Amino acid sequence: MATLTPVKAAAGRLVRDPVTLKPLPTMGDAADPVTVDLDDPLWYRRQRDGDITAVTKTGKATTTTPASSASVSSNSSSSDTKE
Repeated sequence: MATLTPVKAAAGRLVRDPVTLKPLPTMGDAADPVTVDLDDPLWYRRQRDGDITAVTKTGKATTTTPASSASVSSNSSSSDTKE
């Protein structure tokens, strides 16, 4: 199932929509973000390479990390100890 996410081009990057060939708005633009499927290989690569940034409805950047590059720590120390 597709997960649609609003995105904008990162500052200083020119990213074009592959269908319309129009540039995506950048983070500093007041224009509305473009909604894309980050599971699509094209947009996944753009996000992984830092060309696009996922944004919230308020236009602020979110910290979305692609699943394959996310580091997972297996530190399972518990601070809840019973005495």
